[in-house]
Amino acid sequence: MEESSWSVNVRVRGATNSEDIERLSAELLKCVRNDQLVRAKLLVKNLSREERAAISCGTNEDGCSPLFIAAHLGRISFVNFLLEECFADIEQRGVYEVAEDRSRHQVTPLWCAAVADKLEVVRTLIRHGAEINALSDTQSTPVRSACYMTNIDIVRYLVECGADIHQPNINGGTCLINSVQSVELCQFLIEQGASVNAVDNSGNLALHYAIREGRFDAVRLLLKHGSDSSICNDFGDDALQTAALRGHTNILEHLIEELKPAAQHRADAYSLIGANYVDEKHDADQALTFWIKSANIRMEESVDDPVEGSALGPNPAYNYAVEAQDIDSLANIAGQR
Repeated sequence: MEESSWSVNVRVRGATNSEDIERLSAELLKCVRNDQLVRAKLLVKNLSREERAAISCGTNEDGCSPLFIAAHLGRISFVNFLLEECFADIEQRGVYEVAEDRSRHQVTPLWCAAVADKLEVVRTLIRHGAEINALSDTQSTPVRSACYMTNIDIVRYLVECGADIHQPNINGGTCLINSVQSVELCQFLIEQGASVNAVDNSGNLALHYAIREGRFDAVRLLLKHGSDSSICNDFGDDALQTAALRGHTNILEHLIEELKPAAQHRADAYSLIGANYVDEKHDADQALTFWIKSANIRMEESVDDPVEGSALGPNPAYNYAVEAQDIDSLANIAGQR
């Protein structure tokens, strides 16, 4: 392949000035992007160790080095070449943009490879001594962020190599919290000693997150392993109230069946999920079903109703309807539909 005269001349005399280093750095970055390993080897053939290390530290417009880009793209041959022949800085950070939420993070090549699901790159970087628990700019470890992406094989390998699954990020989010979308991953982390009752900075358990996301199987697993459904977050929501607020009927009914909460708690939960069906799902018929359940519990088990006896006027939020105060008024509303 024909090459520019400046690159040939630089290889002959060595990269002796900053301009040469900058040019070679740009050329090396291009080689990584285009997967041109042979050309990259020719670029550094006659350079000293110091010169090779210098050009491998060059960055693109996003501040990413050749090693970082190679890790992101999963170019394992380039990763080995840059580490073994160019003496690249294995901890040099770059910018990684998470496609799911478009967030951008300053992270190491290992963090980048773990999130990008490049297992062979992760293996190689660790074999070359990469810091396994290097924190991102939000104090997230590679293994925690790999959990968020459900990169299960990478999580398993990182844990095998000593990754800390207990280290939370800046918001207190743990590996287990990040894993509620996958029962398999949750099971693995619990087997490795992850605490099911660790809370984030807002007082949320992994159980709260599993309920919010409607992850029924994860909810069952967390309860089976001792997650405390009575723990309330900073908003005062326990497991039952969270399920009602989110309108997850199957989870709510499962919690009621398994936990057998007091009548007051059950009645309040049915009232709340009924409101969710009106506000979020615009399903007044299903809302009435839940409200009637709540009213029946209050009547049959002599539970005080905070609404009963209060002087409630027409509510503009509900087309100036008056809130039902007993089972008869609910039945009357149902009959008018």
